[in-house]
Amino acid sequence: MEKVWLVGAFGMLGKAIGEVLKKNDILFKATGSDVDITDINILNQFVGDENFSHIINTAAYTNVEKAEIDRERAFDVNVNGIKNLVNIANRMDSKIIHFSTDYVFDGELLLPYLEDNLTNPINYYGMTKLEGEKILLSSARNKILIRTSWLFGFSDNNFVFKIFEKILKENEINVVDDQRGRLTYCEDLAKGAFELSAKEGIFHLANDDEASWYEIACFIFSWMKKHVKNIKCKKVNKVSSNDFKTLAKRPKYSVLDLTKSKEITSHLPSWRKSLIKHLEILYARTKTC
Repeated sequence: MEKVWLVGAFGMLGKAIGEVLKKNDILFKATGSDVDITDINILNQFVGDENFSHIINTAAYTNVEKAEIDRERAFDVNVNGIKNLVNIANRMDSKIIHFSTDYVFDGELLLPYLEDNLTNPINYYGMTKLEGEKILLSSARNKILIRTSWLFGFSDNNFVFKIFEKILKENEINVVDDQRGRLTYCEDLAKGAFELSAKEGIFHLANDDEASWYEIACFIFSWMKKHVKNIKCKKVNKVSSNDFKTLAKRPKYSVLDLTKSKEITSHLPSWRKSLIKHLEILYARTKTC
């Protein structure tokens, strides 16, 4: 990498990738909502005479529930935005690194999904991400597509943070146990993506070991009972997805097969190891607030 344009740089994953680029002394420009990827004129104005060797795109419309209603915006960001970035990447002869999701699969296979398994999203968010993938794979001359899943990191808009807060404040919580996937720490994902950056094609990249949302919540609860004083929660209840009224369907089993990426990247640790690291930092921050 010589010079990178980091798109979506101020989101949870974008920040983690920015740190990896800094540690590896990679020159990069970071943009967020100030440079709207759905507006080709704004993009062209930003790029100007720049010549980036790589475009790393972490920008996305990721609200799975809201996407069912706000379809035009979800499509604009996840499909038209990618089309714009691919056009610019081709014009500059840049390599584009793009992130997608386990939600391009329907969850019916009940085996870890390989990169070339049949895609069949069951919600609108997944559909837009798949359409973005198709544009990238068919149009970008130099590209890598990284599918990942169930991200957590330094943001208040992810499952781990929300469960942490609920355990602090609520007597008991309900968590679904009939959806399985791979929890993924943004710091680990960023490091692995950097190691994959010289490659081409599709890769599945996530932390090791699968789990249900309930199992993850129980792990957080168990850790907090040992390490955090005065938590309010006394019980984590196992419930079915049918007990929650949601607009978007979720795949029951969206575990990604990591065989291909493991041959290239340093082994991404079990989600349990990375989650403990993150919980320790979260707890330290609550004590200083």
